Amino acid sequence: MAPGATTDFTITLRATTQTGSGTFEPGLVPITQPNEKTPFSLKWPFGGAVTQQDGAPHPATSVNPIGS
Repeated sequence: MAPGATTDFTITLRATTQTGSGTFEPGLVPITQPNEKTPFSLKWPFGGAVTQQDGAPHPATSVNPIGS
């Protein structure tokens, strides 16, 4: 993306009120721009815990492709 350009994306998350094993509280979200290989990090603005879904074939928490 050119400097000053904008785009959009959607974050879908599975929030939870549970804590402990199987959940985590994000601090940063790594984002990789189109045609780039190195991600940058955005501060997680939502707070709260989400369900950890490592290895899930269709995780409920996801980020759609940037600019889609």
